[in-house]
Amino acid sequence: MIAPDLDCGNDLMLINPNVDRDAPIATKWMQGSVGQQTQRSMGIPPQDIHEHTLAESRDLFEDFISTQDEIVWTIQYKGKIGGVIEVGMNRNIAPEEQSPSLSIMIGDVSLRGKGVGSRAMRRVIEYLFAEGYPEVNARYLIDNDASRAMNKSVGMQETGRSYVDEDGLEWQNVRVQAID
Repeated sequence: MIAPDLDCGNDLMLINPNVDRDAPIATKWMQGSVGQQTQRSMGIPPQDIHEHTLAESRDLFEDFISTQDEIVWTIQYKGKIGGVIEVGMNRNIAPEEQSPSLSIMIGDVSLRGKGVGSRAMRRVIEYLFAEGYPEVNARYLIDNDASRAMNKSVGMQETGRSYVDEDGLEWQNVRVQAID
């Protein structure tokens, strides 16, 4: 689903993905030990972690662009592509939830820990509230301290207890609600 570009201020933009621009960059993010750690922190099961090919990255970005129940932006900071933020419009974290679910990946390690992810998340949450959604959901791996801190910094609150998925990964659901 195509959404408008979002200006987050201070040289941070959320822009529509472009296969030719973004796939080669994303492929590099998934290489070597850093790429393996990135995939682990995203919740990729250990048996599925691998070095992505350009063809796989191209397919992923083509899916991002063509899927009607997701909104995806590429994160651009100071003109440099640094990550991806995705909103699943019909892919709810918990079956009883009817709100969009948010996920983010800062692939460029030089941008991690600098507030880029939390600023991008905050802007997407604002956009979704303006579009009439009363709440936004997300989840993070229990052992991903950076993701936990980022979710907390944007106002996400834990919903229920953590749970273990079919791959043995432990997750915590979180939610932020619009203020009336």
